[in-house]
Amino acid sequence: MVYEADTTLFPITASRTGPSMTGGQQKRKILSLLDSISFRQEFPTPLQLEFFDQQNVEQVVSSCEQKNKVGVVYCDLKRLHRILQDELNQIQGSAVVGQRSLIVQEIQGILMHVVLRNELRESIYTKQQAFEAWRQVTEVILTGCSQDTLQRDVRQLVIFELLQALLNKVLDEESVTELTSPAAGVILVILANLRHSFLADQSDDVSVVSSSQYVSLLDDGEASAQTLATPSGSVGQRGGTLQVVLKGVIDCIMKTGGVYQRVRANLYGALLSYLRIAKRQEAVPLFEGSGRNSGLKMEVRPVRKKTQTDVEKLNKDNISVILSYGESLMEVISRDSCDGHDIGKMLAFAALDAIIATDKAGHWMSFLSKKGYIRHYIDSLLLDNDQLHSALSPVPEPLRALYLYESKMALLTRIAQTPTGAQMLLQCGVMATLAECSVFSMQPHQDYRVSQHSLGNVEYEPFVPSMLDRYRQILLPALKLSLAVLTSLGAHHKHAANQVLQFLVAHSEVVSNILRDVPPTLDLASLQELALTTAVVARSAVNDSPEDLLTQDPQAFEARSHVSRIQRQMLALLSRYSMTDSLKSQISLIEDMESVSGKDQRQQMTVAVLEVSANVLAYCRSIVSRSGVSAQFCRILFAPDLKAALVSEPHDLSGLHRARLPSLGVIVHQLHQCALNFLALFVGHKRQVGKLQALQELGPEELKEFLPEAVNDKLSTQQKQVLAKRRLLEIISSKTQQLRLYNYMIENCLFLLWRHLEFYLRFARPDDEGLSVYQHVVRKQHMRKLHELDEQSPGLPSAADDFESGDTYAQLGVTKQTLKQLNTDVHLCLNETLFTKIQEIEQCFARNRTHYGFLDALLRRIKRLVHLHTS
Repeated sequence: MVYEADTTLFPITASRTGPSMTGGQQKRKILSLLDSISFRQEFPTPLQLEFFDQQNVEQVVSSCEQKNKVGVVYCDLKRLHRILQDELNQIQGSAVVGQRSLIVQEIQGILMHVVLRNELRESIYTKQQAFEAWRQVTEVILTGCSQDTLQRDVRQLVIFELLQALLNKVLDEESVTELTSPAAGVILVILANLRHSFLADQSDDVSVVSSSQYVSLLDDGEASAQTLATPSGSVGQRGGTLQVVLKGVIDCIMKTGGVYQRVRANLYGALLSYLRIAKRQEAVPLFEGSGRNSGLKMEVRPVRKKTQTDVEKLNKDNISVILSYGESLMEVISRDSCDGHDIGKMLAFAALDAIIATDKAGHWMSFLSKKGYIRHYIDSLLLDNDQLHSALSPVPEPLRALYLYESKMALLTRIAQTPTGAQMLLQCGVMATLAECSVFSMQPHQDYRVSQHSLGNVEYEPFVPSMLDRYRQILLPALKLSLAVLTSLGAHHKHAANQVLQFLVAHSEVVSNILRDVPPTLDLASLQELALTTAVVARSAVNDSPEDLLTQDPQAFEARSHVSRIQRQMLALLSRYSMTDSLKSQISLIEDMESVSGKDQRQQMTVAVLEVSANVLAYCRSIVSRSGVSAQFCRILFAPDLKAALVSEPHDLSGLHRARLPSLGVIVHQLHQCALNFLALFVGHKRQVGKLQALQELGPEELKEFLPEAVNDKLSTQQKQVLAKRRLLEIISSKTQQLRLYNYMIENCLFLLWRHLEFYLRFARPDDEGLSVYQHVVRKQHMRKLHELDEQSPGLPSAADDFESGDTYAQLGVTKQTLKQLNTDVHLCLNETLFTKIQEIEQCFARNRTHYGFLDALLRRIKRLVHLHTS
């Protein structure tokens, strides 16, 4: 590079490096080129006419304007002079003849003014072309130069210098709009590169990074060996300079009027790129020790604590700068999310999302609520409903309404992730509004795809998603919003559960179709849709009685039937999505390919299946634990039959039938499978972490195991290590998530097993065996207490409802022969082998997360039941 004397006052000039030619601070050639392009422009003074009419002259000048070969608009002076001269020749009268010389001078003044106009337009065009050339060179340098050519610390230094120079030119009061408008696009590109650079630094500061948080350094996929290097320009070192950049971007947003939609959109994109610099990186859990019982360290903790605090400090400083602008900035971004171009609206929604995520005190959320923006967003969903109908046609209209709806729902979901925000949304009636939207009931019965196009002999699919994909883009944001509200307010928030249940009942046919659908082959999108639906149903099961939702009118019976059908279909999913050997083989036969998010489809399908099972088990546990204070009077969901636990592939679908209950053997079989799969996965997880820690020592053949097939053999060893690290991070992150799901399922299975065994082994009496007078009186007293509890927190019918209705144990299938067979099968299913596996899971995984031995406590109770109450 060629360096020249530098006079800039940017804060980082003292740390610049480079060959010194003058002995002082130097300026890079790329900055000197930018300085040579002045954003200021002198304009000619307005015309002051005495003899000619101002408006008529402007019309004549406009009629003489035309474009040259390069597109510059200029006025034809010869033609204009001829017109004015003809006008002068037509003037008659002795009074005018005496002023002819003055008129000629005014004509000369008009022509001179037009000459200055032409020079002005030519000057602006020349500057635009010069800036366009500079922009292309700058973007090529930042995006095309490898890390070896432009080191990371130098890259960051150059970016800061470019941003400082550009922001100063854009914020200059005398800069012309024709030059500041294209500068907004350059600021966006530069900040995107700066974000990638800092994300690489953060990934280096964490020993093992979650794959969901891992971001590539370059969009073109070029691997960088700097990922394994020591960071030299961390967030903490650049904190002061970053604040200067943030202030400059916000000042540009405030200066730009709403008329310049493209400029405002580019600036919002730049603001988003900046705010994501402070995105926190999470660490994958690592093993401590070498044995299986050595434990798994589950804390999310980076190696260098300083980096995490630097990110937190940057977030705190960012929100302080943003809040310093007061409500003026809030009003600008909020208004842009309601008015203007659709792209500008989407980016404004994204900016609000990012700012609210940073604003832990909730100032921006309070402003949106106080000024009525949140209510406006929710009310506009009904207007979006009509436009979304057209998006679900086989040949859809432009999908702007769909993408705008997704951006709006993402912001509402962000607001719902805090208890205060969730309360705001419920007060504004968000769930009632979603219940009124008829677009959710337009679920397509088959996948209508736009016909494929062909280019020569190659067929390709168009950009427009399929009809089913478009419907999921509408439904899934609503389910995510419901789940966020339930999670933020907790399982005991009765009003939130009833509001979400109202939404589910209003679209019960859709929910039922999702729960009932059995695709011929495993499909990732369907599994993720099912996992999200079961999560919402499970969280809203605390108070899912229609009595609190609907008044006692003729519609109440229909609502109860819908809820009852959903409950039966949830129970039927237990055996269908148990992680058996056959289901594993189906997943393994799926073509090895990456999804749109870049992750392995097999791993994603496995996680989705486990999430479905975990949600159903959590749903059952919630029903049982909330329905009664003891096992004697809690809700019984499973019949006393353990035959399903004695086979390798249970096919118990009795939950679909109202008169039958699924067997308890399904729970025991699920427990066996979870314990077996957990221990096998645990060993694999530990092995992969060991390879990641010893990545530098892996040979070429071992690295090849984790490299894509299309990797070029000419890549260096460091570049291959980077690609292998990415793949290992994805595998470890997926296995960690699976371990947590398996542990959660084991806890729920043990709880359900304990409650049901306690009921059947201690309190159940065969239907052909009468009760003594004392037993009958005691039971009636407990029934009265249970009804008092039900009045305070109505939920699913408990065992008390079954007894008072006269069904007793007949509906559960409790006979002498059933109880006798249960006593025999318990010893076959619940053996020491299973108990040992669960205790091992408790020692190597669960105990490192909490000092309470939940699994041990449940095991002790189950063992006591089996020992004392079975023959």
